[in-house]
Amino acid sequence: MLAFRALLTLVLGGAYSYLVFIGIGFWTPFVLWPVLFVVCCMVAWRNVEIWYEQGAEFEEELKEADAKRALRPVSHAPDRGR
Repeated sequence: MLAFRALLTLVLGGAYSYLVFIGIGFWTPFVLWPVLFVVCCMVAWRNVEIWYEQGAEFEEELKEADAKRALRPVSHAPDRGR
């Protein structure tokens, strides 16, 4: 799983650095590209970590909801207010 996170970080970091480089302009020297790439990879790593944390929280909430649903009795006949 860590390898997938690292690969996703490199892909996102490359995309982020490309977009930042385009946003700054082509007049920026190419010497800044490695610095931009490292900074963007750090941002991408943080984003991937946040996505995984949110996914784990959501999965835990789903498990809790399933457990509550399993404890509730199921009535097959509709209640008509009698």
